[in-house]
Amino acid sequence: MTHGPERIVCLTEETTEWLYLLGEEARIVGISGFTVRPRRARKEKPRVSAFTSAKIDRILELRPDLVIGFSDLQAEIAAELGRRGLAVWLTNQRSLEEIFATLLALARLVGAESRGRHLLDTYARRLEETAQRAARLPRRPRVYFEEWYDPLIAGIRWVSELIALAGGQDCFAELARHPHARDRISRPRRGGAPRPGNPHRLLVRPALPSRVGARAPRVGGGDGGAGGTTPRDPLLRHPPAGAGLPHRWPRRPGGDHRPLGGGTPMSRAYLELILGGARSGKSDLACRRAGADRLYLATGVAGDAEMARRIAHHRARRDASWRLVEEPVDLAGALRTHCRPGRTVVVDCLTLWLANCLERDCWEAAREALFAALPDLAGHLIFVANEVGSGVVPLGALSRRFVDEAGRLHQQLAERCARVILVVAGLPLTLKEERPPPAEAPPPIPDGGGEASLEEILEILAAPLPRPDEAARGQALARQRALTKPPGSLGRVEALATAFAAWQGTSLPALERVAIRIYAADHGVARRGVSAYPPQVTAQMVGNFARGGAAIAVLARALAADFAVVDLGTIEPPPLEGARHPVLRWAVGPGTADFCAGPAMERPALARALAAGRATAPPAGTHLFVGGEMGIGNTTAAAALTAALLDLPPEAVVGPGTGVEGARLAAKRAAVAEALARHRGHLAEPGELLRRLGGFEIAALAAAYLTAAARRVPVLVDGYIATAAAAWACRLNPGLRPWLLFAHRSAEPGHGHLLAALDAEPLLDLGLRLGEGSGAALAVPLLALACRLHREMATFQEAGVADG
Repeated sequence: MTHGPERIVCLTEETTEWLYLLGEEARIVGISGFTVRPRRARKEKPRVSAFTSAKIDRILELRPDLVIGFSDLQAEIAAELGRRGLAVWLTNQRSLEEIFATLLALARLVGAESRGRHLLDTYARRLEETAQRAARLPRRPRVYFEEWYDPLIAGIRWVSELIALAGGQDCFAELARHPHARDRISRPRRGGAPRPGNPHRLLVRPALPSRVGARAPRVGGGDGGAGGTTPRDPLLRHPPAGAGLPHRWPRRPGGDHRPLGGGTPMSRAYLELILGGARSGKSDLACRRAGADRLYLATGVAGDAEMARRIAHHRARRDASWRLVEEPVDLAGALRTHCRPGRTVVVDCLTLWLANCLERDCWEAAREALFAALPDLAGHLIFVANEVGSGVVPLGALSRRFVDEAGRLHQQLAERCARVILVVAGLPLTLKEERPPPAEAPPPIPDGGGEASLEEILEILAAPLPRPDEAARGQALARQRALTKPPGSLGRVEALATAFAAWQGTSLPALERVAIRIYAADHGVARRGVSAYPPQVTAQMVGNFARGGAAIAVLARALAADFAVVDLGTIEPPPLEGARHPVLRWAVGPGTADFCAGPAMERPALARALAAGRATAPPAGTHLFVGGEMGIGNTTAAAALTAALLDLPPEAVVGPGTGVEGARLAAKRAAVAEALARHRGHLAEPGELLRRLGGFEIAALAAAYLTAAARRVPVLVDGYIATAAAAWACRLNPGLRPWLLFAHRSAEPGHGHLLAALDAEPLLDLGLRLGEGSGAALAVPLLALACRLHREMATFQEAGVADG
């Protein structure tokens, strides 16, 4: 479901440096023993040897999706890793343009192209200034690095070669003012000549994500139909046909790398098998389960007029959002080419593929190739097949073999699939369902702060966001008008369905993949007695979430949601014994400071909280994101934010929260009033507003909302605290608002003011004030039913009903 390599081993210090500058350090799972910068990497990341073959097993233990090295030194180890099935990217630049192209390609690969272009523009500008200085210096000039020292590029070993290419002849950097950087800069070859070699290339192809801007290199048929062509990334050398893909599921706790049912290792892709008889509705079900990036891999061949009519019938039922690939025999090659993270590939159907292979006498090889490819695939893969007969033995050797092979194929594939569905008379019956293994908890954010500054993270979060697909919304509206009901008779339910159509980019949206994240942190203002509960309850509730006893945990299980708790910092460590749900430890600190006495957060702490929200946001391809929160005292912080955002008095926004009244409610209002008075004059800029009055979990929620929208994932906003986070995020980036849907109206008085300011009409009004995402989770079934009604209701034409 995610885009780009998620686990990268860096065997070059410049790659480590570049990924840190891009803010993608979480993807690095191993670094070379020769890496010297950034310094934090020494403690954070496992060390691997770049040049010793005996250490290959250490690299394999890290389960990387991509290994990046330097071709002059690491070709031999790269070849060995390639033979082990890993993707290896070797870089070797001959010119300044190739260096920049390499850095930009890597930025695109991890989805940080905008940030990468900004940094490269800075490099180019400084290099031009250096070249101008070099032109004015005497013969054999010495370019003094100290004149234009910049921490953005200090750690890149190529810097002296860049200076040489920019015009210097003898460009050894003078580091008198910066002795700590002396060992990071290498002297160029005599005369400033760059290293020889070829441009960077791929030895073993990784599956290129959509964010790279180009589709995966072509191996078999083209993307988009038989005989089509696949655009290639001009920066990549393409591998031999049939080269393997690197993706694997993370290992289960304890090292088990097998599916629950035993058998062979799991694919990185989420595999489904849908069985059923002819005209049972299995193909329609498969298509309904597809996400926004969808590809239909057809195995049928129009050998006669009747088969041609069947193929035309299936094509007519799919809208224009589908890509089409036709491959009757080389199914493994087509899947290697077209499967990628975030994409759904529907293979329809295995029965025709089996018949084609038997007819061409290549069945054994084709089947072995398919099962060999499955562990390497990425994305969401749905196989459609006709279930074998119910015991009647067909006449003829070929027919009997067909039935035997089909039964054997279905059993072997079902063992490997996470979900198996049997469709009878249009009704799906789930025979098997396994959740993917939970993601491993990321390392904690170090106390020293993130590599990216607060300004850099805010700049990333404020970047323009994509817009919903209005063409898909128009198609969905047209379908709504054609359904067997009076126009508008389902009220807002119709608008909800068309909104999901615009978010997913399809006229037939679905709501099945829901991600729920609960962000937890303590607040210093809680020590002023503004809550009915002591601060220790935050950590205790984190443990309750993890054990599955909290309301949101129960609801998440009922919704089969991707559920996790993000611990951003509690006064006491949470009790996690007997946990059944993952807790991601991104500890920023033991709660915020008392904002009545000073800012709630220091700038590095706010940067880390925002970075945690970005890192834990749902992956692209998720149908809906629900963010919840937990933190004693956070309704006080939300009230302060609301008052500052909307310029309202404390008494208009402060409510009972956990149930306070009397003296505690007065203390809560007094705390908000005192905080607003202390920080007045510093609240116009969004970053300062959040730093002074917010909380770790509120900041992470806001960053997760913005990151979800950047990945085209709609957000269902919960109650008061979640809406305060959304309101701040909309102040920072107004492009977020079209991706927000509001679940319910809280009993907190400030919530109504926020909803009015955001022009939001919530779905429910049940008097809720629990928080933790519970109100949003209660609204999810309503949204799912809205999508299902839109998708499955018959039109007047289909039902044979006169349209008045």
